[in-house]
Amino acid sequence: MDNLIKLHDWEMEEQNFLQIPNTNKYLSIVPEYIFKYRDQDNKIVTSRTPVGTKLNCALQVGDDFVDFVEFYEESDFFDYLIANK
Repeated sequence: MDNLIKLHDWEMEEQNFLQIPNTNKYLSIVPEYIFKYRDQDNKIVTSRTPVGTKLNCALQVGDDFVDFVEFYEESDFFDYLIANK
């Protein structure tokens, strides 16, 4: 995710917009840090420092937000963009 965030100059914890090419759809994107993870015993642990990044997104069509989704992998993000063309 870090490469994608840097490529588009998105600011962490700030709302950014990306138009889906050749459509009237926009993706509202908020890059966020991840602080929770599973340990060796499969328990959820909260870290004081970030352990990763994710994209918190909302698909906007016209004035309406029609879908809310989080992405933890770049490939899932690209698959979503392709599916919404």
